[in-house]
Amino acid sequence: MNASAVAAVDLDADGLIDLAAVDPYTDSVELWLAASAGGLLAFGPRTAIAAARDPMQILVDDANGESVRDLAGLGAYVGELSI
Repeated sequence: MNASAVAAVDLDADGLIDLAAVDPYTDSVELWLAASAGGLLAFGPRTAIAAARDPMQILVDDANGESVRDLAGLGAYVGELSI
């Protein structure tokens, strides 16, 4: 994992902070959903999602107004966006 950007935000609305990162070497957005219990910080297995070529930034926002956070990976080249 060679993250160029990381976001820590509750992605699945369970009240726990999840992690998302972009990896330009594998052209992917990678997720780790929180699996904390009993006061211990833990994360589930990594999930990799294909992204734009050489993603360098990650954005988290409600892109379509449905009150659910969406992830966007911005590529290093003009006009590349993965949602």
